[in-house]
Amino acid sequence: MSDTLNLEQAAEYLKIGRASLLDHLSKGEIPSAKIGKSWVFHKEMLSEWLRTETIKQTEQRKHAHTTSAPPTTASKKPVRKGRPRNPIPNLDHAHLP
Repeated sequence: MSDTLNLEQAAEYLKIGRASLLDHLSKGEIPSAKIGKSWVFHKEMLSEWLRTETIKQTEQRKHAHTTSAPPTTASKKPVRKGRPRNPIPNLDHAHLP
């Protein structure tokens, strides 16, 4: 088995679409070489990139989870702006004729 992959094989190996892989390549995010008109990937380098990316993203999720704002302990009533509302009139029908 060859230790190099073409674009389609690399996309399949990473379990992403061809367009998504091309997007990553245009940003220089995935190790590769363009030889002539073809992209060439070392399978070992893709594996290492995937391991590194997995660790990085896992740490980012952990950090985001632990640094989220703590819930507020006191619930404050929002301050109304503008003129005060008229109170609802007493509609007690007990004293109607």
